[in-house]
Amino acid sequence: MFSYFWGRNASLPLAAAYVLLGLFLTVFPDLSGTIFVWVLAGICLVFAIVRLWRYVQRRRADAGGAGDLIAAAAGLLLALFFWLWPHVVLSFLPLVLGALLLLDGVGKLPLVMDVRRAGLPLPPPLVLSAAVPAVLGIVMIADPFGVTRLVIRFFGISLMVDGVCDCVTLLSRRPGR
Repeated sequence: MFSYFWGRNASLPLAAAYVLLGLFLTVFPDLSGTIFVWVLAGICLVFAIVRLWRYVQRRRADAGGAGDLIAAAAGLLLALFFWLWPHVVLSFLPLVLGALLLLDGVGKLPLVMDVRRAGLPLPPPLVLSAAVPAVLGIVMIADPFGVTRLVIRFFGISLMVDGVCDCVTLLSRRPGR
């Protein structure tokens, strides 16, 4: 199976798809993010339908199922929220990650201060391990939409580079190898 997947005929279209998807993500990061959240909305909707179906089946069998009804309602509400306000969802994720990075950086400041109080020279890795996450966290909190676009573009560029490298590798291989 793996030999077919990595064979010349199967991998070239996959590499080309990577390049095209990466180009789309890079050129249209906002639309890509919105489509991603809409796909999540669809997944939540399918979840809600499945849970509602289970609820109906359990009610017919007199087996209760209130938990399924609550899960279905929650899935439906999430799907609706994701569908109507995808940018809120996209801005929320960098905000949470930014807060975690900021806490990580600030949490290392006592180590930096202890080294400083002891009169020892500050090791650059220690300073960087406190400063870099704190600065990145502040940037992510200050501009969550911009960070989202940046992450989507970075992912798109990574896909394009991966696809181009695969194409070059596949096309430069000699037949019979």
